[in-house]
Amino acid sequence: MHFIIQDPDDGIRDAAYLKPDKDELCYPSQTIPRKHTPRLKQRAAAINLLARNENKSAYQRLIILHLDSRSKGNSTDVYFYHHAVSSKGKDLALTLQQKMKDKYDEFQPNRGYEGTVGTRRLYMLQTTTPPSVFIELGNINNRNDQMRFIKAENRQALASWLCEGIQENYLKLKMK
Repeated sequence: MHFIIQDPDDGIRDAAYLKPDKDELCYPSQTIPRKHTPRLKQRAAAINLLARNENKSAYQRLIILHLDSRSKGNSTDVYFYHHAVSSKGKDLALTLQQKMKDKYDEFQPNRGYEGTVGTRRLYMLQTTTPPSVFIELGNINNRNDQMRFIKAENRQALASWLCEGIQENYLKLKMK
């Protein structure tokens, strides 16, 4: 497993509100450009470099986590995008979506889950080589969605459920 963006002095933290800083680095240890397009190009290049250096028979998947910033009134469930021609990306997205449905049914049975799987022409999905899933975790401007990220136990639940889905996807492919 590789983390493309890392912070050398902060790492993983459990605080509800994280103090922003600008000392994160892009793999292997590059300063991150301020402008959006160069930043995306740098990340894609780092991912593709890592993918080229991996064993070709290895299970490679790119997971892109994102928080949307829609208007405050829009609450969103976790949803998934994949490249239109990537059957492996689509399969992983569907596995992750099913895991979310199952976990919401188990832990929030009266809430329901409306997260979707679809395709989008997002730069990171279009230019990176490993099968990829872009995961929209929610709307950072919506109060209800914010609770997913402010509370450490909610962040951990999402992380655990996504991890379980990735493991299921891996085992399913290994058994073929």
